[in-house]
Amino acid sequence: MKPSPPANASPEEVDRALRTLYVMAGALFAGLLLFAVFVILFPPPREPGRPASENRILHYLSVGLSGVTLITSFLVRAQLLTREARPADPLQRIHRYRVSVLVALALNEGAVLFALVVVYLDGTAFPGLWPALASALAMYFHLPTRHALEHFLSLK
Repeated sequence: MKPSPPANASPEEVDRALRTLYVMAGALFAGLLLFAVFVILFPPPREPGRPASENRILHYLSVGLSGVTLITSFLVRAQLLTREARPADPLQRIHRYRVSVLVALALNEGAVLFALVVVYLDGTAFPGLWPALASALAMYFHLPTRHALEHFLSLK
């Protein structure tokens, strides 16, 4: 007969899960920051007299992608956390929380990277950086917290 899993995760398991998520989120943010620095400090060479932006379609796509991923990230995360019955095993619940955070962060990271590529290709920083900043702010709101994880673990 299989022993029943513990009702709650130990503080060490919660700490370990949060540390792992902090490292992963930090790596995502560090990669974005390095790419943003590269994009801003090393613009592509341009012929003299050529206007900075001839076609705004990429900027519009960037704004649209940022908006869609921003909304989708919150919906997908909520869906991942509330779908089906919650597992009785706290380690499986921690895994579900971890997956929801990483999926939400990755969705917004894609929008930030696309916006930064548009900025790089266009050569103008400020109109194109707004969608990147909006998606980066959404990533900030998806960062894991001890309170959110413990609340998710306490739900029946």
